[in-house]
Amino acid sequence: MNRLANAKRRSAGRKALKASAKLQKAARAQAAEMILGNFVGHHTRGGFDFGDRIRAYMPDFEDLRGENAARDRKGGASAKAQASRLFKQWLGSRRHRRNLIKTEYRFISTGAIQVGKHLYAVQIFWEPQSSRASINQLFID
Repeated sequence: MNRLANAKRRSAGRKALKASAKLQKAARAQAAEMILGNFVGHHTRGGFDFGDRIRAYMPDFEDLRGENAARDRKGGASAKAQASRLFKQWLGSRRHRRNLIKTEYRFISTGAIQVGKHLYAVQIFWEPQSSRASINQLFID
């Protein structure tokens, strides 16, 4: 899904995003929350919002950020085709598309989980702006 995001960014004249494993855990955790709660959204079942979740993984994180979340329940296709269908949902939404091509973002973390024919995915985008956030810290697990 990172390749799809970067292909869209290049077609819009934007720089490719760098993948980071640090917030991939946060993205995967939200995908798991959505599966367990049978919903799509930016809050956990316990009421934590996107910012709360990010700070749970990176306590000093105060940077520019955005999140896309979606699910595909059609199944019956290859994993690549299903990911492409899910990605098209984001392209069809002005807010999600804006996250994908926002010039200020430099990093992306994607978490995707498939259960049966259901694919849930979350992408987190960000640009470090705080002097407390070290670029090297973003790539440490």
